Amino acid sequence: MRDAQEPENHVDVAGSVVRAFSMRRLSVVPELIAARHEFVFEGRRVHVHVPHLDGEHVRREFRRIECNTWKAEGHVPLYYQVNELDVEVEVGHSISIPQAIFSKPPRQDTLVSPAERKLLDETTEILSAVAGRAFERWLRVMRWKSGFGEINEPEIFFRAEGGATLLETKSRRRFWLESVRISVMADFVVDVPKWTATQEALAAENYPPVWFDFLFDGGMRINNRDLSAAALSLAIALETSVRAIFSKDLKARDVDPVALEIFDRTNLRTLLNRLRSLRIWDNDWDKAADLRTFNELMNLRDKVMHLAETKDIEEKALRKMYKAVKEFAYSTCDHLNLN
Repeated sequence: MRDAQEPENHVDVAGSVVRAFSMRRLSVVPELIAARHEFVFEGRRVHVHVPHLDGEHVRREFRRIECNTWKAEGHVPLYYQVNELDVEVEVGHSISIPQAIFSKPPRQDTLVSPAERKLLDETTEILSAVAGRAFERWLRVMRWKSGFGEINEPEIFFRAEGGATLLETKSRRRFWLESVRISVMADFVVDVPKWTATQEALAAENYPPVWFDFLFDGGMRINNRDLSAAALSLAIALETSVRAIFSKDLKARDVDPVALEIFDRTNLRTLLNRLRSLRIWDNDWDKAADLRTFNELMNLRDKVMHLAETKDIEEKALRKMYKAVKEFAYSTCDHLNLN
């Protein structure tokens, strides 16, 4: 019989649970290879690691980080594509485990007692879930501070994008193939200042204002050609930021709560038309607020919501609206000291 439960065969160790997450459309400058973010989440210390460079023996499709942009002269690496990140959650207390477990591959059930196995399984499962939620928070803050909502955005693959075939109907013989058109989406490069700003926000437990969630959702839906839903998300992003501006101004005036309730019921277009009347309005606000484009967005939203008109929505027009709402979202964040 094994003697795993005897104290002299056990050691107390500090433990962490590490979980890997696949990444898309994230590039970093060389200075951020092996960089990390550290913050407290749900009462536990969390580390988000950019991988070290893989050895030359690792096949390209298995590399966790790889150079994707070089300077032609001298073949100097400029940017690295991050394919995978590690999120590590500290257990927070020591774990007593058999000494012999370190000399064998992970998960040696025969070296631990049933009670120990149950504790290790529960610890791993619980902290794996924490790592998942911590990754979601890290991703929201990274998108916010970098301005790149496309990082790891969901992607829809349509079967129709596989290419069409022209054939003779009766015999089913194929005689022509659709021309292949390759559309390449740009990666978004996180530099040291953006990485540092993200660390500062994580450490301070700052969350992005809600309008950024809707803004980046709108961008994701544009990229996936879900244009009617994109219009609604962008309209919500605009509305929440505009209402935040008015809310701060009204609270500064110490108005009656009834007035705030009336304000909450006020139509957004009415608020847009009154923006320039606010005391806090200045030239910086004026530069960031493309009111003409905002009204075009509201017209589009009304068609989708009230008239169920989803035809003839132009991607180009939506991208213009996304740009305008994004600039206003960050300006609102600055002016309301939400950074």
